Amino acid sequence: MNKNLIIERLTKNFNYEEYNIDDQKLNVMLRDRGLEVWINDSRCMVTKEFNSAIQLEDWHNDQIIISFLHDLIPSKFKNNLYFLLSINLDQTEFTSSMSTINEIEKDSKVCRKYVLKTLSDLQRVPSLSEFSNTGESYELFDFDKAFKDHLFGDEDDNPILEFSDFIDLYLNYYNVEEETIVESKNEILKKIINERAGYYEIRKVNN
Repeated sequence: MNKNLIIERLTKNFNYEEYNIDDQKLNVMLRDRGLEVWINDSRCMVTKEFNSAIQLEDWHNDQIIISFLHDLIPSKFKNNLYFLLSINLDQTEFTSSMSTINEIEKDSKVCRKYVLKTLSDLQRVPSLSEFSNTGESYELFDFDKAFKDHLFGDEDDNPILEFSDFIDLYLNYYNVEEETIVESKNEILKKIINERAGYYEIRKVNN
């Protein structure tokens, strides 16, 4: 996703503006790493666009620069500092980068981090949800939970399905989403099938 889409959302929808940093050395480091800093009344967002898996794997060096920023920003921003990583990866690179993406989003050092593949991913950032300025509650539908609950729920209501039915059911849950999102979930499907295959084989023998 082009980071300009994120910046447009920040500036037009949430009143962010570019943060002017007096420290020229830090400005140079930020610019060299392609990092841009945005603030509103209460939060600070750092944005960067990643165009390859190799570039994404180097995110730790970006975090080092952001740690210098953390030391300089006013105290009200220190616990409200976010790093928004917009990625432009083809499906092969995206799939191969899943472990890196998980590592990034689970890392809580210095700032909160969100890897954004589509504009809808901004809904995962609480302060950037389209409902955050309206007071309405918003929760993304948990496709994985619904899929697992439907497949592995009560035995009386949920007979054993053939593996081809597993795939059809999974894609039915995702067919309202963008095609790229469906494709990115295929690895999860494979994992679920592999984990459950042994369980069903044992249950068939016991029955």
